[in-house]
Amino acid sequence: LSPNEYAYNAAITACERCNDWGAALGLLSSMQQQGLQAGVISHNSAISACGKGGQWGLALRTLAKMRRRHLKPDTISFNAAISACERGQLWRDAESLLGDMQEQRIQADATSFTAAMLVCGQALQWKRALFLLSRLQKRQLRPSVMSHNAAMIACQRVSRWPEVISALSDM
Repeated sequence: LSPNEYAYNAAITACERCNDWGAALGLLSSMQQQGLQAGVISHNSAISACGKGGQWGLALRTLAKMRRRHLKPDTISFNAAISACERGQLWRDAESLLGDMQEQRIQADATSFTAAMLVCGQALQWKRALFLLSRLQKRQLRPSVMSHNAAMIACQRVSRWPEVISALSDM
C-alpha cells in the first residue's frame, strides 16, 4: 500500500499546523519522487508551513516552483506567500505579490490586503499600510476588523496617533 496525493496532502497540512516546514518540504519533494503530482493544495500547505516557520525565502521559492511546474497559484497560494513576508519585513515583496495577482487575474481578497498591511506594519511602513487600506476600499472589497487593525497597528508602531484615530473612526 502506497500513499496517494490525498495522504500526502493530509500529511503536509499536518506539518503546516505543527509549524514543521522542513517536513512539509520533504513530503512535497517525496511526492514528486514517488511520481505523484504535487498540486496546488500541496504547495499551498508547504508555503504556509514555511511562512509560519519564519522561512519566508523558502515560501517564496515554493511559490516560484509552482509557476515553473505550470501549476496556477490561487488566492490562497498568494495569501500564504504574502503572510510569509511578515517576519522578513519584506513589504516590497508583499506589494509585488499583490501586483502579480492582478497581472495573473487572480482575485486579491481582503485577506490579501490585510496580510500585506501586516507586513508593512512590521517594516514600519505605516503610509504603505494606509495606502493598501484605501486600495482595499477602492476595490469595493469590504475591509474586515483585521484590516483596520493592521492599519492601526502599523501607525501605532511609529506613534502616528492621529492616523490610528482616523482608521478607528473609519470602521
